[in-house]
Amino acid sequence: MPIPTYMNAFAVTPSDSTTFTGIPNATTGAAITRQIYVGSNGGNLSVLTAGNQSVTFNTVPNGTLLPIAVIKVLAATTSTGVVGLY
Repeated sequence: MPIPTYMNAFAVTPSDSTTFTGIPNATTGAAITRQIYVGSNGGNLSVLTAGNQSVTFNTVPNGTLLPIAVIKVLAATTSTGVVGLY
């Protein structure tokens, strides 16, 4: 399987009101990530997916790349060092 590459990356500040900008999602019009990197803390990652669903990933290990398309990383997130890739 080919290793995905990304043209852009950005530091994420968890927020319930901030929607990402970048590549637009045809369904919601908001920008989406292709993957989320969780740098440290091993905490929880709460997101709003490109399909407009809220989900929490519990106890995400340090250095994890999650192949999820999201438009927001929500304020309930306790993980740190979160980076959006697209």
